[in-house]
Amino acid sequence: MIDVSTPLIPRALRLMEQFVNMMNACGHSVIGKAGKSFAVIYGEELQLSIAEKSNRINYQDGKWVSSRLEYNGKLCLKYYDLYPRREWTDSSILLEDKLLDIVAKLEVIAHNEKVEREEIDIGLHITFWNKKRKIYKLLKKRDRLNLNTHLNFQEGFRNQ
Repeated sequence: MIDVSTPLIPRALRLMEQFVNMMNACGHSVIGKAGKSFAVIYGEELQLSIAEKSNRINYQDGKWVSSRLEYNGKLCLKYYDLYPRREWTDSSILLEDKLLDIVAKLEVIAHNEKVEREEIDIGLHITFWNKKRKIYKLLKKRDRLNLNTHLNFQEGFRNQ
C-alpha cells in the first residue's frame, strides 16, 4: 500500500519498484492481497506499506484548538504485524539507499517468525498427541471396566 501526497507519488513508485527488484534479486517476492502489500520471505508474509510522514499542525478554530496533519515530504517504509512493528524513514540517508539493510532486517524478522510458528506447530502437535494418548488410555480403561462388568454380570447368572 502506498499513502503519499501527489508530489511524492513518482518517488514512492520508484522506491517500490526498487524494493521489488531488490527482493527478487535476494530470492524473495512481493505480492498484493486485498489492497495490501506483502514481502514473502522464507514462506512468511510480512505486511508492508510506504507512507509519507506528516506533522500535526495546531490551529485556533473559534474558541477551540484543533489540529490537522500535513505531509512533510519524508517517506517511510513500515512493517506491520497487527500494528506497525518496525519503520524505516528518510533521514540524511534516503530510503532508496537503505533498501539492502531493510531487506536484511526483514529476512531476520521472517526467519524469527518462521521459527516461532514452527515451535508453536510442534507444541500443538505434541499437545494433540498427548491428548490423543490420554483419550486412548481412558478408552482402554473404560473397555476393561465394561468387560469386567460384563463378566461379573455373566458370572451372576451362572451362579443362580
